[in-house]
Amino acid sequence: MHCCTNVICQHCQDISKINELWLKYSNGRFGFSIQSQIWLKLDCDWIKLSDRIGWRLNNYCKEYSELTI
Repeated sequence: MHCCTNVICQHCQDISKINELWLKYSNGRFGFSIQSQIWLKLDCDWIKLSDRIGWRLNNYCKEYSELTI
């Protein structure tokens, strides 16, 4: 296996583990897989996604300091 392929596979494993832990400790509310499901349900529309997950309010993108859990 080529070294770059090994690195990519390791990153996939790492991301999968982060997703698993995020799901576990958020009681299934958060994770890359959850965000992906929302993204697909909203027809891959960035504006709709950011509205749905609370990154925007009244056509305004929130600052990082304004984001809450």
